[in-house]
Amino acid sequence: PIDTKFEATFGVGDVDWVDVSLVDGWTLPFSFNMSKKCTPGEGARDITQHIDCSQLVMDECPRAEDVGEANSGPVDLRVRHPGTGNTVGCFSPCSALTFTNWQNPLAKYGPADEVARDYCCPTPPESPGECRAGPVNGTDFVRTVHRSCPGVYGYAYDDGMGLLLCPSDTLYEMTFFCPGGSGGAGGRGKDLHGADAQSPLSQPHHGESEHARAEHPAEQMAAAEPVNATATPKAATADSSGPLEKESTRSAHAAAETKST
Repeated sequence: PIDTKFEATFGVGDVDWVDVSLVDGWTLPFSFNMSKKCTPGEGARDITQHIDCSQLVMDECPRAEDVGEANSGPVDLRVRHPGTGNTVGCFSPCSALTFTNWQNPLAKYGPADEVARDYCCPTPPESPGECRAGPVNGTDFVRTVHRSCPGVYGYAYDDGMGLLLCPSDTLYEMTFFCPGGSGGAGGRGKDLHGADAQSPLSQPHHGESEHARAEHPAEQMAAAEPVNATATPKAATADSSGPLEKESTRSAHAAAETKST
C-alpha cells in the first residue's frame, strides 16, 4: 500500500534491523528518532539519529510527473479518496503504474514490465547500477523526497540511509503529523494539538497514550481526517492485534496506510 512506513525486526543476534521507506509513496509527514547510533546495513553511508520529514505534506506531491512511455502525458501522483475526492496520499512513480487500489486508472503494469521496470527496479532484470542510472532518480517524486525528507529512500536503490543496523537496546520514536496541504486534511506543519511539527507529541489524549493511538491511522486517513501518533517498539503494532515486543522473529510496521474502501 501507499504508506509512510517504518519497518523493523527486533533483537536478531543482539541487534535491530530498521528501515524508514517512501519507496511506495507517502501518506503522513513524520519525524523519526533513534536513541543510539546506528550503522548502515551495507556499504558506507552517513547515518543520523534524527530524521525530519515534517514538511512532507500533501501539497508537495508532484502533479505532473514524467513516467516515460508508460503514459502519454504527465501523471498526477496525488492519491484521491474515491468517495470524498480528498487527497489522502502520494503515489511513487512505481506505485502509480502498478498499484490498483484507490481505483487507480494508471495501474496497467507489473513491476517487471518494460515500461515500468526503470521506475520499480525489480532485481532481476534491473541491477542496482542500472536503476540508479535510470529515469527514476530524476523524477520529481524522488527530488521531493530528497528535499523534504532527507536521508530516506525515494526509490529501491536510492542513496539514502536505507536498512539500518542498531543496538538491541535502542529506543525508537516515530511521530506522525497532520497531512496538511489543500486536501482538506489538516494544517501544514501542525499536529492535532497545534504543536509545531518539529516537536514530537507528548501529551496523552483522553487517557490514552499517543503511542497507543498509532494502531489505527488507516481508518482515520480513509475519512480524510488528520492523524497524529508516535510509536516505540513496545507500543507500535504490526497488525493492530496487540503490543509489539522485541522478539527475534517479529517485525513491526508503524505505518499510516491508505487502503481502498
